[in-house]
Amino acid sequence: MKNQLELMASGSEANRENMTAYKNLAGDLVTSMQADLYRVGHADSGRFKALSDSVMEDIGGGTGTTTGPDPSEVPEHVARVRSLIDLYQETMRGAANKL
Repeated sequence: MKNQLELMASGSEANRENMTAYKNLAGDLVTSMQADLYRVGHADSGRFKALSDSVMEDIGGGTGTTTGPDPSEVPEHVARVRSLIDLYQETMRGAANKL
């Protein structure tokens, strides 16, 4: 995922051509993170849900093909995905520290 974000941030045209695969990857990542947070008993304050919804809306949400965000919106999307990953990692570290 981090490699895909770097490609998007660099403006790589090859990445724009494979947006549907990226959308599926992002969707799988969000679903997996949500499952992990649920598994450790984390009650979402709403931040994770709002951020994950924004990430998926950026790339067309749901199923099917997508063209992804407009090129001018890519930096904001990349920042949101990175923030989501950071929030997930912080939350999981906090859960591990409570063990």
